[in-house]
Amino acid sequence: MTEGCSRLTVTQVGGFAGNIALPPLVDLDRTRLDEAGRAAMDDACRQLSAAAQFTVAEPMIGADLAGYRVEIVGAGDETRSFSLPGSGSTTNLTGQTDVPQLLAPLLALSGGSS
Repeated sequence: MTEGCSRLTVTQVGGFAGNIALPPLVDLDRTRLDEAGRAAMDDACRQLSAAAQFTVAEPMIGADLAGYRVEIVGAGDETRSFSLPGSGSTTNLTGQTDVPQLLAPLLALSGGSS
């Protein structure tokens, strides 16, 4: 599903702001991106999906722990939603997944700042 994802939305949750609804950090629609943007989006979809597979199953305890809510819509309109911790407790085969670093190239595409 990560190949050619049609939409990617990432929202920061938790942290000191608690459960206050925040606008998405990244909200990308494939149809509005150039070739380089689509490639960056596909790469992020792959990396986020891989990170979700290796997320620690037990929830971390702490009111100030931030995380990310990820929604990926595939080319066939299938949707996958999952959460990733923001503390570096998500690992993949090569080590730790740094979600903010992974999202940095997408912020400009989404209209955010890095």
